[in-house]
Amino acid sequence: SAASDVYKRQGTSSVKSSDIEKMSGDELGIWIKALKEELDSLQKMEVFDEVTSSDLATTYWYKGVRTKKLPAMVVTVKKPLHDGKGGWKAKARVVCCGNFEPGSVGKDLRNRAEVPSTFEMRTLLALGAEKGWSLGSLDVKTAFLYAELNEEEDGIVVVQPPALLVRLELVKPNVQWKLKKALYGLRAAPKRWSQKRDKTLDHHPVVPSLTMEEETPNERSTLIDVTQQCPTNYTDECDGDAAVRTNAGSVPSTQSESQVGYMKRCRTAQGLWKVILGNAVVGFFLVYVDDVLMAAKTKWILGMMKSFGKNWECKYVGILVNDGESTKLAVQSLVFLSITIELCKGGLILHQHEYLDKKLRQRGVAYGRPALPELEEGRDFPVSAEERKSKAYALSLKEAQEEVGSLQWLALKTRPDIAAITAICASLQTRNPERSVKYCREIWKYLCGTSKMQMSLIPESDKFKVRIAADASFAPGGDRSRTGVVIRVAGAIIHWSSNRQSGSVFSVHEAELNGAVTGTKVGVSIREIVQELEQEEVKLKLDQDNTGTISSILHEVTSWRTRHYASRASGLRDLIAQQGIVVEHIKGISIIADPLTKVLPRNELKEAYNKLKLCEQAQSPQ
Repeated sequence: SAASDVYKRQGTSSVKSSDIEKMSGDELGIWIKALKEELDSLQKMEVFDEVTSSDLATTYWYKGVRTKKLPAMVVTVKKPLHDGKGGWKAKARVVCCGNFEPGSVGKDLRNRAEVPSTFEMRTLLALGAEKGWSLGSLDVKTAFLYAELNEEEDGIVVVQPPALLVRLELVKPNVQWKLKKALYGLRAAPKRWSQKRDKTLDHHPVVPSLTMEEETPNERSTLIDVTQQCPTNYTDECDGDAAVRTNAGSVPSTQSESQVGYMKRCRTAQGLWKVILGNAVVGFFLVYVDDVLMAAKTKWILGMMKSFGKNWECKYVGILVNDGESTKLAVQSLVFLSITIELCKGGLILHQHEYLDKKLRQRGVAYGRPALPELEEGRDFPVSAEERKSKAYALSLKEAQEEVGSLQWLALKTRPDIAAITAICASLQTRNPERSVKYCREIWKYLCGTSKMQMSLIPESDKFKVRIAADASFAPGGDRSRTGVVIRVAGAIIHWSSNRQSGSVFSVHEAELNGAVTGTKVGVSIREIVQELEQEEVKLKLDQDNTGTISSILHEVTSWRTRHYASRASGLRDLIAQQGIVVEHIKGISIIADPLTKVLPRNELKEAYNKLKLCEQAQSPQ
């Protein structure tokens, strides 16, 4: 629902509108104040025009123009202050119920807004760490409210104000809101905001700074002049080797041309941007809806923050300073998409301790175990067609989906050690949800026992900027084979996956070939991203532990026994030749993708931790 997408902050607790209406005195006053602040914000940003039914009839209905009428609601939550005293702040957000929009459907591709993958974020972190850059983060407050609606595409949207606001006499009973901007909950809101954001940022100037303090009047006017959004200045035709210019065609007198960079979105990954100064890249940043993660020298991060702040109201989360500069925004850690990022010797540490602790508390898991549950893929039989019709099956399926979803949030971001078993549980969801839930509960116990585990992202010297490691387990339990893939950039792990192969295979060689195809496709895509960020060609290497697979990849070996997969080998051979990929044999014990192909017993976990760069908090690099 729209409401569930509004607040995703950890530790918040919802408060029902009906409970607020029953309050009185100071307690009610707290919530009225929060509601008034939300209304004032909407009015200040000119999100809607107040209209009556009579206004709508005169302007639209009598002329045969249809309007879309949507209900609205207020999401009210208590947000903890983390002050050690149990303090909290009342927060309110008005959202429209977009699921009632006539003619619209959920997950409509026409309303789709691209968001970056986690590996894109880790690519930014790896390249930034390799350069010794600092990291910064900000989020744009009430981002969707900056995006104008397009009446031709979105229609004329009229919202009925939430009943709570009317009953508390904060809104008149006969008033409706005709939307001018994308109120939260509207299905077109993410797309409209993305369009607004990207158009504003494209070729936007960035001036390095060593402070976020207010500029002097002369400096302020200079910066405003630099950032005027003139269509003749900031277009795709802009010369990438030239500094951004003002309307007069020259750089302001207080800033030399060499000090002004500009933002440019990556073609290969729409969520990734780079800051260019002359011919050099001086910074990267990643945009995830309204959250921004930046990598650059501190002065360029501050410059990027100022550029964002001149267009939208922002919350500056902080800067992980790695270049010795001093700033009031310096912090010890950053949290981005529930991932905590900390500096360590030579690189970074990533973990989700706060998210994990919250999930363990919700499930009442107090005691852990040091090993993953024993599970052999393919040994759990699917439930019968008759059982699928039962209420018990439906309840188990819902629980399995919730459990797997929460585990995947860890497995895909900072805990590759549970990637394989979580993927197995995902494949069991519909086939045998009760067994899936059982295994999930055991995984939570393992996570409790390893709750301080974290992942190091430390660049290493390697002539191959991008490395692919692909492995496969052959038909475990008589089921389909499983592919494990790990991609490293600058020696740091930035991507991993564990996937059940789409069809059955007849040999280890064929399973390994499928794994190599999967890994190479992903590796080529990541190499393209790295090359665009670095603005130079980079080398790509595929590590494989099966000599037969390597022979099929490098040489055409066709007989009646191999003809059924020869076309796949041929396609991969052509891709490798076209991309100039180096293929090398690696001993099976050294292949780092092995832990992604199966559930490891306890005695093999330690080695898996070493391969996947996992360690307990006390053992992390200093």
